[in-house]
Amino acid sequence: MILSVIFAGFFVVFFAYGIYEAREFPRLAKIFPYWISLGALILAVIQLGLELRKYLFQIEDAQADFVDLAPDRSLPPRVVFKRALAYLLWFIGLYAGIWFFGFVIGMTGFLFAFLRYDAELTWGKTLQLSAGGFLFVVAISWLLSLYWPEGWIAQWVELPWPLA
Repeated sequence: MILSVIFAGFFVVFFAYGIYEAREFPRLAKIFPYWISLGALILAVIQLGLELRKYLFQIEDAQADFVDLAPDRSLPPRVVFKRALAYLLWFIGLYAGIWFFGFVIGMTGFLFAFLRYDAELTWGKTLQLSAGGFLFVVAISWLLSLYWPEGWIAQWVELPWPLA
């Protein structure tokens, strides 16, 4: 149970740091990160309080069988670990793609690969949803005049607007 407290505390620190960093941004640039971090910090503090209460008063977690998706406690720990590791590797791949290609290409590539190979969607559905994700990111950047992070590849290749 102490791990739950540490985990919740990590998010309190993480979102507090987000607020600290956003204070120095120009006025329009700080609206999104500041307010999202503030809202998330409030929720993280609430969660930390709940976790501390459970830890200090030794309150046992109730079984989550009352919700639609009951936890599957029959899976061996090895399977659970392999699945968790697979999703961690997906996120590492996402960040590597963003670092190498930039946000728009990296996110679109990640979405395509995840939908095709992990969700096992058909090629048609994968292409439709990936194109929709790409168009959503481009529309948001156009509407809010956002410039997404450029990738490492942008040092050598001049990419047109929504990609760079």
